[in-house]
Amino acid sequence: EHNRHHNSTFDLLNHGEFGWDPANWLYTLQEWTMEWYGWCTVPLVPLWHFCGANDTGFLFACLWWLNFPDSGLGGKCDKGFYSKWLPVRAKHVSFQLFLWSCVWLLGSV
Repeated sequence: EHNRHHNSTFDLLNHGEFGWDPANWLYTLQEWTMEWYGWCTVPLVPLWHFCGANDTGFLFACLWWLNFPDSGLGGKCDKGFYSKWLPVRAKHVSFQLFLWSCVWLLGSV
């Protein structure tokens, strides 16, 4: 019955449905062409994945870091960026720096 459910359910994920989609560049090695020679990049997919180009990887996190929040009207900076997002990011980075410093101190003592 579970398989019948998946066979009858429409795929709700449409890439690029809401404009910028962070998953677009994750699949470039698989979807760059529909011709037969597109299969030449298949051996590179595990390497691309290992470099962090996956839904929970480092490159994906950097992409979100650089593109969120979306620009305001006319390509201007989001109104809440400096009042909301930048302080939260600074706290987060400071906390991470503190934790990694503790790890370094534990290893060096």
